[in-house]
Amino acid sequence: TSKAHNYALTNGYTKKMILLPFSLYKGETLIRANDSQVKFLVTGSINTRSRDHLGLLAAFEAVWKTGRKDISLTILASTKSKHGQVVLKYMKKLKDQGYDINYFKDYIPEEVYLQHAESADMYISPLNTSYYSCGELTSGTVEAIRQGKPGIYPSGYLPDPKLESSSLLYDKIEDLPQLIVSLAEKRELLNQLSLNAVKYADQYSMESTSVYFKEQLELL
Repeated sequence: TSKAHNYALTNGYTKKMILLPFSLYKGETLIRANDSQVKFLVTGSINTRSRDHLGLLAAFEAVWKTGRKDISLTILASTKSKHGQVVLKYMKKLKDQGYDINYFKDYIPEEVYLQHAESADMYISPLNTSYYSCGELTSGTVEAIRQGKPGIYPSGYLPDPKLESSSLLYDKIEDLPQLIVSLAEKRELLNQLSLNAVKYADQYSMESTSVYFKEQLELL
């Protein structure tokens, strides 16, 4: 990534480097009608080291408690860890209270994964930036580009500066409710971010990456 490249340079790495595309845009994106429910999606492993799922769930619970029914959340991951069981228990509690949350206890079949990944409006990556501090990739970023979708990330995590046009950033997880509500209430904002995401992802299309690879090989 651009951030990892710059990190290597600032820390004394002097050998030649080539920035490889870290995702491939599938070439088509569903941008849903503005009067529909806003569908949020989270991918990636459930663990305390790299992601704050409990903080994420608390943020959505705070929004749902205000009576909003125009948002849904899908956690596209399964877990068997001790911490994962705590997260599963929280998600079950929210589901039992009638809130629109989808989650999985076991292996997620590919066709189910793709169905949720394609139909989401906004990806959220509740990352611990202390763990992702050097431009590392995450499943949320890779999948968002593959699907041509906008995302929400913590401040300090943008592996590619160009992602900014299709992203919203939060300073702390407690700020998430405000962003969630703003996307539900300002559909023009969501629509613009979605259009920007498609424009950004297009540089990762097969055609664009083929041209890029050819240019890089000619420089070797």
